[in-house]
Order: sequence, then C-alpha cells, then structure tokens
Amino acid sequence: MNKELTHEMYAYHSDGFIKALNEYMFSKNESVTSLKGHLRDRQFRISNAHVSYRNINHWEEVGLLSEFIRNEEKGWRRFTLLDLIWIKVIEHFRSFGVGLEEIKKIKESFEWDKKAETYPFFEFAIVQSIFSKDDHFFYLTLNGEAGLIKESTLQTAKTFHGASTMLTVSLKHVLSEVIKKDIPIPTSLHYVSEPEMAIIYAMRAGDYSEINLKNKLGKPHILKTKKKIKGDQSKKLIQEVRSRGSYGEILTRIEKGYGQVTELIEKTKL
Repeated sequence: MNKELTHEMYAYHSDGFIKALNEYMFSKNESVTSLKGHLRDRQFRISNAHVSYRNINHWEEVGLLSEFIRNEEKGWRRFTLLDLIWIKVIEHFRSFGVGLEEIKKIKESFEWDKKAETYPFFEFAIVQSIFSKDDHFFYLTLNGEAGLIKESTLQTAKTFHGASTMLTVSLKHVLSEVIKKDIPIPTSLHYVSEPEMAIIYAMRAGDYSEINLKNKLGKPHILKTKKKIKGDQSKKLIQEVRSRGSYGEILTRIEKGYGQVTELIEKTKL
C-alpha cells in the first residue's frame, strides 16, 4: 500500500472499518497473506467467467475490466478471483438493462492500488462478506451516484445522495454464484470484527494512558481512550477527533499563560 486509507476515501464507514481495512492490507500474517494471494492470483481463464469472448472483448475495450487481465506479449487473458466476481456483478446489472457507462461508475468508485495491484475496498468487502455476517451492496441511484457500501450504511447513502430509490446487487449473493467447489477459499482465517479491530489498534498505538471499554448487550459498544501530550495541542487534537468521527473532551493545563499539557479523552462508538 502506498498510503493508509482514510475516512475521506470512504465517508460512510466507521473508524473501526477503516482501521480493519488498513490492518488487512498491511498484514503480514501468513493466513491473511495466503488469502490475498488467492484473491489476486491470475489463475483463471475466460471459461471460468462463463461469459462470451464477445462480451469480454467489449467490456475490456470500454474500460469495465482490469487493464492487467491481458498478457501483452502472449496475447492471452488471465483473471483473478476478484475479476470473476466483478464480471458477475456486471452481468447482474446488465440483466436489469443498466448501461455500461453507468456500471463503469461503480468500478471508478474503487481506488486502485498500483503497488498491490488490487482495489483495496472491493477486496476487503469480499473478505468481510466471506468470513462474517456483513454484506455489501453495489448500488446505482437515479441521479447517477454509484459505489459499494455496507448494508448498514445503505440508508445513510440514500439520505446523503437524496435518493429514495436505489438499484442494488448483494455481494454475498454474487459470491454464492462465483465461489464454487472448484474455487476454494482458505477457511483457517479468523475474522476480526470492526469493534475488535478498533480495540486492537488502540492497544497497539502505545500512546494511551488509559483504555476503557463499555459493552452493550454483550458486545463492545464504546471505546474510551485517554492520552496526554506536551504543550497546547488542542487545535490539532480537535481535527484528529473530527477526522475519526469520534467525540470526547480536550483539557489543557495552563501555567504562566502557556499550555503545558493537553489531555484528550476520546470516545468512539463501535
């Protein structure tokens, strides 16, 4: 990864989601590395996509498919599992009569990582949909907005875009069609939920003097952290808290007219 993914890139998602996404992309864990390799390996042929050569050629020409599917020297194509999943998504939207340019807007909403040669959010959404109860939806609105969002944020997206109606395709449903017995997925990976990942990040940060967790109905609900910084850092800390979508208190101890220590008590909904 060239840089960490932020809330500015994925405005509808929680701090825990962004942290979990970064943890996945930067992870050196053997099981996670194996999974990423399986998703990104160009091991499949057009026959695995179950789509005609004519359609594949046309979709490639208009920029609907990854530019890396074709080997320029040998002329043949190879697809990743991510490619096969995306091709199935295209088929679903086409079955509703959606134009290629409209579908392309969904693809353009993903941010391509040149170093990893993948779409981080798209890939991570697939991982979450495989190993957890979370589902994601590809969506198109009547006013031309498009993207991929978690089921829990569908209503937020509708409100933000001012769209009461959306055409959506479930990622879990697409996965059930693509991932067959001949395309195995490693099952040894233990999925860590977004709330758990937020807690892990707080513990790893090492700059908190206190970390407290409040449960609700047996599940992590509020993560409360406390840290102290030398000098008056209140403006900087306010910006940090806003960027993370959390809330809390900032206290500055003043001596002889100058801020000596700033304390941040931050609370994050999990």
